[in-house]
Formats: sequence, structure tokens, C-alpha cells
Amino acid sequence: MAPRPTAHVVYESRLELTRLLYADFDQNVTAVFAQPFLLSTTMDGHRHRPVTDFLVLREKDVPLVVDVKPRHLLTRPKANFALGWAREVVLSRGWDFEAWSEPPGVRLPLPTRLSGPLRGPVPPDLEVHRHP
Repeated sequence: MAPRPTAHVVYESRLELTRLLYADFDQNVTAVFAQPFLLSTTMDGHRHRPVTDFLVLREKDVPLVVDVKPRHLLTRPKANFALGWAREVVLSRGWDFEAWSEPPGVRLPLPTRLSGPLRGPVPPDLEVHRHP
């Protein structure tokens, strides 16, 4: 894997941060750039100017353009149009496009003690036991 830039990648939401964490652990990713370019066109007399969220450079694949949207916005016509149009433009260049939303829910193991030393022992009826 090529060395990664050490500069901080700007993000505007925790959802974008989550997507950055996924990219950070992807061994194929060599660099990530925030809001790399503005796409602009005029259709039916309306100007459309979506800004994509990330450009992900990958060692073994073509560049990936990522647009991060919360799942609840994906049902809105304006968001669907912007994502569909951006996808067409990016794919026409031979790059990959990803509309990314919340990852699947993950249940984290509950710690057996929360601030236990500060408050004393946990009552036996509240203690969490690990399952095999």
C-alpha cells in the first residue's frame, strides 16, 4: 500500500466521518480528498451544482467518487435527481460512484462496568454477564 497523506480530511457530518473511517481501514485506499469538485449543468432552465463529498483514490481500482446522504433523504426527488445525475457524469468518465448512507446497525458489547471504580461495585442484579 502506498503511503497515505497525513493531512486531515475535512468532513461536515458524523455520517461523513463514518464513511472516512471505512476508507481509512480499506487497504486498497491510497488517498481521500474532501469535496474534490463541483458538478454543474443546466437542465430545463434550472441550474444544478452538486458538490460530491469525497474522491477516493484506490491502488487497484479506478477512482471512486462518494456522495454521502442520510438514508431518509434518499426518498426525496431532489436528492434522487442529484445522485442520479452525479452518478451518470462520474460513470461516463470511467470512474466508480457510490451513494453512501448509514452503515448497518451493529450491536456493540455492553461493558461489564460503567465507571465502576468511581461509584463502587455494581449490584449483582445489574451486572452484565458475557455470553460464550
